[in-house]
Amino acid sequence: MAHFASAHFLQEVPVDNEVAFPANNLNDGWARECGGSEGATGVRSMFGNTSPLTFFFVTTTLLFGCQRMTVSAADDIADAFEFRDVWPSAALFDAEPKRETKAWTPAEKATVNRAIEEAKAVAPGVYARATSLGRIPLYRIVATKEIAAAVGGFDRFCVMFTDTYFTTREKFRVVAFIHELVHVLDNGNRFSRDATWPNVMKPIFERVDGELIKLGIQSWDVARQQLGDGRAAAWGLPTFYARDNLHEALAECVAYLAVFPDSPEFAAPDAVREYVTKRFLVSEFQTDSALVAYVKGRDLLQSEKVSEAISALTEAIKHDEDFADAYFSRGLALLHGRQFDAAISDFNRYATLSQETAARLGSLLSKDERSGIKSHHYLLFRGEALGKKGELDKAMADFSEFIDLHPENEAGYRNMARELGKAGKFAAALTNVERALIADPENIQSRFLRGRILVGTKDYAGAVRDYTDVLDRQPDYPEAREWRIKARIELGDVDGALADYDWMLEQTPDNLGLRYQRGEFALKAKRYEQAVQDFSNVIDRCRTNPAERKKYILGYDRRATAYAALKKYELAIEDYNELLETLPEYDTAHFQRGILLAKQKRFDEAIQDYDKFIEKVPAFAYAYFLRAGAWRARQEVGKALADYGQAIQRDPKLSAAYYDRARLYLSDGRFDDAITDFTRVIELKPDVPDAYGDRGDAWFAQEEFQKAVDDFTRLIEGQPQSIRGHDRRGLAHLASSNFEAAVADFARVM
Repeated sequence: MAHFASAHFLQEVPVDNEVAFPANNLNDGWARECGGSEGATGVRSMFGNTSPLTFFFVTTTLLFGCQRMTVSAADDIADAFEFRDVWPSAALFDAEPKRETKAWTPAEKATVNRAIEEAKAVAPGVYARATSLGRIPLYRIVATKEIAAAVGGFDRFCVMFTDTYFTTREKFRVVAFIHELVHVLDNGNRFSRDATWPNVMKPIFERVDGELIKLGIQSWDVARQQLGDGRAAAWGLPTFYARDNLHEALAECVAYLAVFPDSPEFAAPDAVREYVTKRFLVSEFQTDSALVAYVKGRDLLQSEKVSEAISALTEAIKHDEDFADAYFSRGLALLHGRQFDAAISDFNRYATLSQETAARLGSLLSKDERSGIKSHHYLLFRGEALGKKGELDKAMADFSEFIDLHPENEAGYRNMARELGKAGKFAAALTNVERALIADPENIQSRFLRGRILVGTKDYAGAVRDYTDVLDRQPDYPEAREWRIKARIELGDVDGALADYDWMLEQTPDNLGLRYQRGEFALKAKRYEQAVQDFSNVIDRCRTNPAERKKYILGYDRRATAYAALKKYELAIEDYNELLETLPEYDTAHFQRGILLAKQKRFDEAIQDYDKFIEKVPAFAYAYFLRAGAWRARQEVGKALADYGQAIQRDPKLSAAYYDRARLYLSDGRFDDAITDFTRVIELKPDVPDAYGDRGDAWFAQEEFQKAVDDFTRLIEGQPQSIRGHDRRGLAHLASSNFEAAVADFARVM
C-alpha cells in the first residue's frame, strides 16, 4: 500500500490517552434528526445509558419513521462501537469457530478510536450508514496473516482487528476500517450482487483477468506478489484483492475512493466513481429498510428470540422479495422454532435465488463462490429439518448431495452422523463421524458428536476420552462437560463427575441451577454431605429473592432427603416444615415427614401427616401400609388391620402388607388368618425365608408339627446359620416325639 502516499491521507496524530466519547450521542443524533416533542433529552431520559441491544431497537424503531438521514445528524453519532475482549460462541446460523482474542489495551483502543474518527471525517456517508444499523462490536483477534475481516451473525456485525493491523501498515488503518464498514452495509450482498454493481465491475474484471492471462498469472494473490497493487490500479482496481469477489471489490473501491479521491495511481473508472459516490459517499441516503429488518432478525435469532426473529426477517422479505439471505436466516429461525415445513420452503427459495444469481453473475464470481460451498449450506439445514420431521431418507439425500459437492468438507458427514445417531443407527453414525474427523481432525464439534454417539453405543470410556479431548482444546465447552459428567456417572466415576461440576461452578459460582443439579447428583451418588452443602447454598441465596425462592423451593425437599439419609431426622423434619409452610399443597412432604416422625416414635404426628396425604392421594397403597404400622405401634389393632386391608385392596401384590398383617394376626391368636397371609407372602416372595419361619410358628401353634417342621426346614435352607430355625424345628420334632432329630437341632443351637 506504500504507493498510495497521498496528500489526502490524514496526518498521524500522537495519541497519549484513550479517546472517550459521550455515551448518549447515538441517541441524540437520531432524536435531533427525527424530531418530535421528546427531542434528544427525551430519548436520553427514556433509555439512559442503554445496552447495545437497546441502542439497536431504538435506532431501528426510528428508522422506519424517518427514512432519510443527513450527514449533519450522523456527525452526532459517536461511540457507535463497542470493544469486546472475548469472542462469542458460534452463532446459531454460522459455522464460525471460536477465535483466539486478546483483551484490548488502552493504547489499542486509542488507535482504533483514532481510526474511527478519521474514517468518519473522510467517509461520513459510509460511517452514518453503517452506524445506523446499530452498535458494532470490535474484537482483538490474534492473527498474523489477515489485516482485518468482517464477520456477521453475532449480536451485531463485527469488525475484527489483528496483530498485523497494529504492528504494520500504520496508515492503512483508515482504509481497512472503511472497508469493514462497507462489509457491514453489504451484508447479504445487498449491493455487491444487485442489478448495478456487477455490470459496473464486469468490464474491469474482464480486463484484469485478460491482462493476467497474458502474463501467465493464474490468481490475484499471485499477481499481488509478482506485480504489486500498482498494476491493479492501472487496470481499474485499487488492489488485486478487489478481484477476489464482488463483495471485496466494493469494499476496496469505496475505501480507496473515500481516502484517496484524487489519487493519480488509482484513476477509478467513471462508472465505479459514480456508483460509489451515489450509493456510499453522498451526505444524504435512503435507509435500506430490508437490511435494517434483516440485521434485527439475525440479532434476535442469535439471542434465541425465535418468534421475534421470524417476524423481523419476514419484514425484510416484504421489503425485498428476492432477499436470498433473509430467506436463509428465516429458514434457520423457523427450524429452531420447529416449523419444519416452513423452514424447508424458505431453504428451497434461498436455493432458487442463489442459483439464479450464480447463473446471472457467472465468471464474476470468485473460484470459491463458483464452488458453491456457501450457497450449498442450505442442504445441511434443510436436511436437519427433514430429519426432525422424521423423513430420514430425504435428510440423508440432502447430506449426501452436499458431500458429493464438497467431499473435503466435514460438515456433510457430521450432519449425517448426527441424524443417524438420533435415529439410533449408531454404527452408521460412527462411520460418518469418523469420516468427518478424517476431513478435519481438529474439529471439536465432530469430536463432541462422536462422544455422543459412543454414549449411544454404551462405550462410556470412549466417550469420556472424546469429551476430554474437546475440553483440553476448549475448556469452556459446557455441553462437552455436561456429557462427560453423564458418561462418568455411567462408569461409576463419581469423583470425576463431581470434579466436572466443581470446574463449572468455579466459572459460574452464582449459577443456582447448576449448583442444584450437582446437589441432585450428589444425592443419587450417596454423597449426602455434599448434597446438603449444595442445597443449603441454593436455599440461603434464595431467602431474600421471592422469585428465586419459589423456583428452588423443592431444595428443602432434597436437603431433607439428604438429612434423612444421614439420620439427622430433626433437621429433615424442619425442612419439611419450611416447605409445607411455603407450599402447603406439596402432599409428598406430608408423606415423607410422616415417615420421619414415625422413626422418632412420634406416632400421633405421623398419623396426622399420613391422614393429610391419604386425603389428597387416596389411591396410594403404601401410605395405608405406613399408617397401619403407626396404629400397630400404638397397639390399636383394629385400626391397623383396617389399614392393612385398605393397602392390600389397592395393591394386591404388596407383600409387606400381607406380612405385617399376618404377624399381627399371629400375635392376636388368629392362626388361620396368619397362615393365609404368610402363604400369600410366600407366593409373592418365595425367597423370603422369614415368612416360612413365621408360618411355621402358626402351624406349631395349631399343633400341625410336621407342617411346622417343613417350614422351619425351609427357613434353615434360606438361612443355614439361623439359630431360630434350628431351635423352633427342634421343638417341633420334640412335640412329635422325634427325639433324635430334636437333639440334633438343639445341638446346633448350643
